[in-house]
Amino acid sequence: MRFCHRRRSAAPAVAPGLVANIGTDRAGASVARETRRRDPRRRFRFRHSPLVPALALALLISPAGASAAGPPGGHDRLLVSFAEDAALVDKAWIEFGALARAADEGDDFGLGLRAAFRYGRDVEAGIETVLLDREREAGAPLFGVEVPTSFGHTGAADPTIYGKYRLLRGACDLSLGARVSIPLAPHDSGLTSGAVEGRGFVAFRGAWRRAALIGHLGIGASEDGRYEQGAQGKTFATGSLGAVVGLARLWNLTAEVDYEGGRFEGEEERGRGLVGLDWHPTVNLRVRGGLGSGWGRETGAILGQAALVFHF
Repeated sequence: MRFCHRRRSAAPAVAPGLVANIGTDRAGASVARETRRRDPRRRFRFRHSPLVPALALALLISPAGASAAGPPGGHDRLLVSFAEDAALVDKAWIEFGALARAADEGDDFGLGLRAAFRYGRDVEAGIETVLLDREREAGAPLFGVEVPTSFGHTGAADPTIYGKYRLLRGACDLSLGARVSIPLAPHDSGLTSGAVEGRGFVAFRGAWRRAALIGHLGIGASEDGRYEQGAQGKTFATGSLGAVVGLARLWNLTAEVDYEGGRFEGEEERGRGLVGLDWHPTVNLRVRGGLGSGWGRETGAILGQAALVFHF
């Protein structure tokens, strides 16, 4: 008797159709999965999917990214009460800014420069100066007197020089400082009162997780004004309270309220509130700004600031 041996194929033939889907062996399944993984059209569709920018934005503003940055430091500062902060800059701070004030009695627009430097471990000193364009209507209050006729002038506002010494350093900082404003513009221009003004302050800062609470209490004194008939200068109180809160890895929220008593006889007290954002895309660069309003002699005024900062 003769036997014939048939050669068996390496893989059984599977008929197409529904039965093939049910009975596909492991080799066929792995080949299908590999084909799907290597399909370039699938990668193209994912890269161009609207989910990609959405996921990137979610990672940017996620709390995990915010918590990794730590508490705000000396380079996380308020817009208005910059000097009245117990923290110190790392080494140097150069800020180019613009400010605007819109009110019924007249508008202000200025371009400013702020420079601050650290000396040793516990000393900071700086200067603030503004090129100011000011308009006022007749009868508007200014430096404790009324404006006799409408005007619009442009020139240098009073530059301010300040310095402070940090007394305590740690979770809560405490600093003692002073600042002085020196008139440069002609006293009849409406850009300056013509009086030298000095202030002293005690500043504090406390940091907790992703937030810092910042404030100061101070006292100031002004010479007699020289604008028009000149108002008598007096001693006044100052104060501020604000916070810097880390929203995300590259974003801070700033909020502050500051108070200033009348500097001259007949001048009303002033209060301002400002809320802003601070974007720091690199270690040494910041873009920040804010909007706000006020009360007292700033009642009805709309205030705005924007700045570009280089610090190191």
